[in-house]
Order: sequence, then C-alpha cells, then structure tokens
Amino acid sequence: MKNELTLLIGSYTQPEAHVPGACGEGIVTCSFDPATGRLEKRSVFKDMLNPSYLASDPTGRKVFAVSENIAGEGTVWQLACAADGALTPTVQQNSHGAATCHVAVLPDDRVCVTSFFGGTAVYRLTNGKLAPAERVFRYQGRGVHPQRQEASHAHQAVVSPDQRWFYVCDLGADCVWQHDIAANDAPVGLPMPAGHGPRHMAFHPSLPRAWVLGELTGAVAVCDWNAQTGALAVVAITPAIEMDASAAAIRVHPTGRCLWTSTRKHPALRAYQLDASGLPGTCTEVPLSAGEPRDFTISPDGRWLLAATQQADEVVVIELDPSTGLPAGTPHQFFPINTPVCVFFPTEINHS
Repeated sequence: MKNELTLLIGSYTQPEAHVPGACGEGIVTCSFDPATGRLEKRSVFKDMLNPSYLASDPTGRKVFAVSENIAGEGTVWQLACAADGALTPTVQQNSHGAATCHVAVLPDDRVCVTSFFGGTAVYRLTNGKLAPAERVFRYQGRGVHPQRQEASHAHQAVVSPDQRWFYVCDLGADCVWQHDIAANDAPVGLPMPAGHGPRHMAFHPSLPRAWVLGELTGAVAVCDWNAQTGALAVVAITPAIEMDASAAAIRVHPTGRCLWTSTRKHPALRAYQLDASGLPGTCTEVPLSAGEPRDFTISPDGRWLLAATQQADEVVVIELDPSTGLPAGTPHQFFPINTPVCVFFPTEINHS
C-alpha cells in the first residue's frame, strides 16, 4: 500500500542472563499501516546475534545494528535497507566493549556505539562504509548502589538538537557524559541525582529541555539544557516508582506535549503530560499484563505507539490522540514476535 511504513524489529536470538528465554529470529521487517495501526511481517534477517538496537542514516538506506554479547566484545553491523525494508549486510566492526546495547548516528557521517561494559566507540563512514573506530571513550565513576553502580555502565548516546554535542547516559556513574562532536576534548560528566542510574534521555523538539530516565528508580530527571555550553542542569524530578524498577526507554511525542517511559519490573508504560515549559505533570499509566516492555517508538504522525515486550513475545500497538500524545484507548493490537527488544522506523523510507 502507498501509505504503509516500514518498521524494523530487533530481537534477542540467544539466551542471556537478563533474557533467559530468548528465541528471536533476528531483525524482522514489517509493514505498518498508519490508517489502521496494523502490522504485517515482510521478511527476516537471521544472520546476526542479538540485534538489540537499530539506527539509520538520514536517507534510511543505511541501517546500523549492534550485536549484543554479554560474555565478550560485540559488533556493530552496517546493512543496506531496500525500499521494501529487506536488509543486506555491508560491513561489520568491533564494538570495543561487551554488552553492546545502543547505536546512534552522529553528524558528518559518523556513528556512535555504546557498550554497558566498555564505554563508547565513534566510527566514520568512509566511501559510504563503516570504518574501524576512530575514538573509544572509557568512562570512570561509580554510584551509591553497591551492585548496580560499582563501575561505569554506559547505556545510550543522544545527539543534541543543534547537532553540536552528543551525550552518553551512564547508569553506573550517575551522570551524563557531554561530548563536543567537533572537538577531541575529553568528555564532561554532568551529575544526575544519586541512585538515579541514567539509562536513556530525550530532548524536547523545540524547547531547551531534556529528560533523563533513571533505570534504577523509574523517575525522570528534568533538565535545563544550555545550548551555548551544552550543560544540563537538573531542575526537577518525578517521583520514583520503586528501587531497581528497571526503567527502559523514554520518548517525547512529536507535539512536545507528552513524555512516555517504559518500565520492566512494573510492566507498564507511563505518559506524562507536559506543560508549556516541558515540565511533567499528570501521569497516565498504561499497564501491560506481562512481558517486560523495553524499547518503544511513536509513529511519525503521532497517532500510534508501538512497544516491544520481550517476555510476552509481542509488539503492542497503542492508539494515541495525535494532538496530545496521550492514549486514546486500550491497546489496539498484539503482534506476535519472539523476544522483541527494539522497534524502529527507518528515516527516509517512511517519508519518500
């Protein structure tokens, strides 16, 4: 259909300590109908171990995926993405860390890969292909939780709205590392609340506001963002859910009026209404009966939220009010898929 979108779903293919029942197929390509919210399976790329996070270049034709290996160093793959979403491998590079869990695309044909054990590696595309890492950052630090914050544990890299900085959430060190993309300076550690365990963060689409999700508490640290210096300053924090809540992902609705988070040990999605300054207010909870919700995404038109629930072996589709970003009803569809962990709309394919 003309208006269908392509959705890529990454899955755990091999059991690990945190996903003992993993039995995913690899990267699953689906078609998504934004008129009805229906998903249909198209194809599967099976030749990759634990593709746990995905990103694409601005054209959507180059897809990058991390292969997560807890026991040893992981890899980052570059794949060519056809118009129908079919994937063909192009090149692989070492991730320079174990439990490689995130990949992001930086300006100027660069890619950033983050490993829970190891830090962050930055790669450049040379003649259109991912070259070996040009820089590897090893962070130092620890937090107050004796088991979960005994050392640095990098989890995600995010580019600032002005494309000048990238930030790495460090669960173990209770900080966000600020990197100047154009310089070779050492990163600057921006402190977060003690015991927060920064996992993922998001920027407001138009305001100088950022939010940092704490894996350990499930709370959201609300930050002022200084575009001139790149600094983040915590100005508020939402109530904690429980200790070791295993919060997973955070996304802002395209309208900038609603902030969504997911938690695994208390299986639910949460929608925070945002005021005109980007401060969270009323929280609406969308409980999921089981499944450890991990990553989720919001469709480009703001009407649908799709969440990967790894233990329930399904992607849950939830209809939203596109003007507010809040849920418009009960979950719309439960799409069966083994051990899903990441859901991703490649960029250009869905806007061509």
